[in-house]
Amino acid sequence: MAEQAKSLKVFVSYSRADVGFADQLVLALEDKGFDPILDRHDISGAENWRERLGKLILSADAVAFVLTAKSAASEICSWEVGEAVRLGKRVIPVTPGNIDGVTPPKALSELNWIPFYAEPTIPGSGFYYGVKRLMEALSIDLDWLRAQTRYSERALEWAKEKPDDLLLRGEALKEAEAWQARSPAASQPPELVRAYLAASGDAEQHRQAAAKVQLAEREQALKTAEAAVADSRAAQGKLRRFTQWALGGGVVLLLLAAIGNFYAVTTTLDANDRRAALFATAANQLSLLGDFNRSLLVALSGDPAARSGMIEGMFRQGGNPAARAALVRAFAGDRLSYASAPGAMVTEMTALPDGHRFVTFHTDGRMQIWDAALPDPLVPQAVTGTPFAVDRAFALPDGDHIAMSWSEAGVALPALWSLAAKKIDRQFELGPQPEFGAATALALSQNGKYLAAGFDGGLVIWDTANTAPLHVKPDDFLRVTSIAITDDGETVVAATADSAMVWQPTDETFVGPVESELGEIASLAVFDGDSVVVGVASGQLGIVNPSTAKISDAQSVLSQEMSPEDANGIQRIALSPDNRLFYMLTTRGELKVLRTETTLELKLAAMQRDLTRSVFLPEVNMFATASKDGVVRLWTTARAERGGSVSDDLQGGYRMIANTPAGVMFGLSFDNEIFRWMRGAAKPELIKTADSSPVLSMNSDGSLYAVPTAEGVAIHRWGELKPQKMIPLAQISDKGAPAAALVFLPDDTRLLVVSGASEASLWSLDQDARLGPLVKLEYHSSLAISPDGSWIATGLNTHDNGLDYGVTMDIVEMMKVDRYSVVTIWDVASGAAQRLTVEGNVTALAIAPDNARLAFGLQEGSMGLYQKGETLPRQTFVGHPNHMIHALAFDAGGGMLLSSGEDGLYRLWQMGEREALQTLDAFGDFAVAGAFDPDGRHVIGIDDNRIARWTIDPIVSAGVDEQMKMACRRLEARGTAGFTRQDKLEMTFLDDVANDPCFKLGFNKKKPVAER
Repeated sequence: MAEQAKSLKVFVSYSRADVGFADQLVLALEDKGFDPILDRHDISGAENWRERLGKLILSADAVAFVLTAKSAASEICSWEVGEAVRLGKRVIPVTPGNIDGVTPPKALSELNWIPFYAEPTIPGSGFYYGVKRLMEALSIDLDWLRAQTRYSERALEWAKEKPDDLLLRGEALKEAEAWQARSPAASQPPELVRAYLAASGDAEQHRQAAAKVQLAEREQALKTAEAAVADSRAAQGKLRRFTQWALGGGVVLLLLAAIGNFYAVTTTLDANDRRAALFATAANQLSLLGDFNRSLLVALSGDPAARSGMIEGMFRQGGNPAARAALVRAFAGDRLSYASAPGAMVTEMTALPDGHRFVTFHTDGRMQIWDAALPDPLVPQAVTGTPFAVDRAFALPDGDHIAMSWSEAGVALPALWSLAAKKIDRQFELGPQPEFGAATALALSQNGKYLAAGFDGGLVIWDTANTAPLHVKPDDFLRVTSIAITDDGETVVAATADSAMVWQPTDETFVGPVESELGEIASLAVFDGDSVVVGVASGQLGIVNPSTAKISDAQSVLSQEMSPEDANGIQRIALSPDNRLFYMLTTRGELKVLRTETTLELKLAAMQRDLTRSVFLPEVNMFATASKDGVVRLWTTARAERGGSVSDDLQGGYRMIANTPAGVMFGLSFDNEIFRWMRGAAKPELIKTADSSPVLSMNSDGSLYAVPTAEGVAIHRWGELKPQKMIPLAQISDKGAPAAALVFLPDDTRLLVVSGASEASLWSLDQDARLGPLVKLEYHSSLAISPDGSWIATGLNTHDNGLDYGVTMDIVEMMKVDRYSVVTIWDVASGAAQRLTVEGNVTALAIAPDNARLAFGLQEGSMGLYQKGETLPRQTFVGHPNHMIHALAFDAGGGMLLSSGEDGLYRLWQMGEREALQTLDAFGDFAVAGAFDPDGRHVIGIDDNRIARWTIDPIVSAGVDEQMKMACRRLEARGTAGFTRQDKLEMTFLDDVANDPCFKLGFNKKKPVAER
């Protein structure tokens, strides 16, 4: 339901005294997928607050009124309720506390209010139940409410002067009338909307009547033309005049026909575009749910007639942009790579040390080896049998042996299995110690040196190179369910169902059992060789203290907002070999992946709730999973491609990355290391410079680079430490400030320099002279230079130095915002400045290759796009929710934008779209900056210690026909043969579409639609 509500806008009406509760309500609505609108501005007497609040209420689909004694007495709150009712908005009163004796606004007197406070006499009260009931109330007739908002906005605009061109017509009018006919009993459209639709209907009738008159006139004109031709035969002397007249009449008729056809084409395209937008929205929602098969089908069906119609073929050769973007987003975000046929249930699986092969063990005793690096990875490369059904297995670093154990009665000790010999190579022993029961838990140290086992009656440690035990701890009362051992073999943590114990054999120390305050312990894992992590069935993680056996540093990693019977907990936990990823299987059978450095979740498409085992394959960046029905799957991630991490040993870390006009990538480290990545090269070239520099620029072919020095700006030939030219410091700054930004212009003969004192100058390399005077910029916190060097954009946040910008401050005063930024566009030649005001803190700027568009990123995670010469942004959207945007970069064509955020993500955006086409995950690394690889097929990212390379999904740059074929090939490979009856019952807008949009493209010709 949260995804269904994603685009529903809810205006929160509240008294300023209740702002704390209002903020909590906004967070709850955002968490449930709604789009809350909260007016945080104080109301001044001189301000036209009715106009501003009226616009906010108009843009909302529903209103949540925070009912308290303060809001009931508030003039503004009362007006907000009245305005919402006038506009036909659904109003839902909510109250954070008891309102006995409070008289609500008249418009609310007959409405049921929702309590958000705990009251024993009110069943289902409290904040949790309040959110649940509010969500249910808001989720009634979502599509109808959204449509009402659209019609209300259009009706209000029409009501100003009532122009005919704003009235609905054709298919749009039919849709609106159908919408009005299915109005809920309690939510009739407001009077203004009804008047607007009535006026549209009247105008449509007049148009149809006029069309009939025009048709009659045209028929009469044709009859007249025929009579004229007949008369011309009887009067040869008048042939030329009649012929000219006939031709003139024909031109008129053709012109009338052309106008009629143009209207028909425009109406058809408009209706199809709106239809495509509906399908694109549905496809995007399915993608967010991880339902990529159906998302691809919906996106394919949403493009008008899949480009098979004559009109679409002529006017929409590239397909509908919204539908195309939805298709690309579904395809690129679909991380389910392959799926095997079901078989005997998988009891255990382990990844081999090569990072791309893994082994599965089955209930029927089969052991199968799979290779995820092969073109057809889910065809077993080897199949053999084991004596018993293996339930615990760990691959050793030698790539041949697997430590394994069984639960069958009479099989007490683990063994080493040789893959090469296909048999048990080594059976571990207990020595003269008393016999234990069956092994109940098994663990291998991260370095593969030590093996620890828990039994009914004791604990044992082995060196994997020997069969004799290193240490044995008998205890008749032990019933171990999970175990872990550190890389030095000096600490073993064992767990029973609800307690933990620590054994340090060298010191003969045994602490515990200590009861777990977090509840039942589900699994243990070792992090970074020496810290033992605990996964608790209730959905929390913690660290075991080796001295006390107590669990500390607990944090919840799974949502507990479901109903108690559907609560999610931890079943098994594990870490990737490099400790960057922490992954777990939940009690609902889901695969969850966290980045260990940030604890942020890495989104995978593993949405089904039937997984029983999982392993990570770092070499191919995939997760292999097994489900209850025996199906083995591979899930691809967005991590750097195989071999893509091109530098893992940087000492200082990188601070910048950029592209030259000719497509040469370059970057600079804090340790004065420069990389140059030439077009077509597999990896970059790295050199060390003698200059300590914060910035760097390279000419088009990468043969020259410029870096600031204490004396000015040094121009070097690549690979040579001695500079070829030196621009004196006095020529770039009147204040003696070194260069803070540099850029070679496309002709490679001029260099634009911005000093640390905010002075811009243009230097001629041919003439060794400055071109023109210094341009005095203002202090700034972010800066971008246009590719042609003609203008500079600077950004300054209010809290940086509190400078007063005159007219700009007047705008901010009117906006009543606490945080704003001033973005200034400077003309390099004249020094003229244009100022733009942005609500929020600007942290990144980038200028498109066309030198006409400016992208900005904010500390709050939002992004926007300005067209040069305009004062309002063309587009704003959320790029990295609640995480600062570090850098932005356009691709060579300017049609795509790359953003890097504090959340460790790189996101690829298509201009005009509000949802990312592709998300690339740095796995917890600090995403400093990114750029498009010169080959156009990859993205380069940098963090604190490496340069990484990601592949842009090929569907992003493919033509529309190839995109459709790629999607259909994937669906065919998965056996998806179109929509099922259940699909069409769930998604009523599919009633008039073909079951299989791929059929006309030659796919699934003989395959029946599968039932889900």
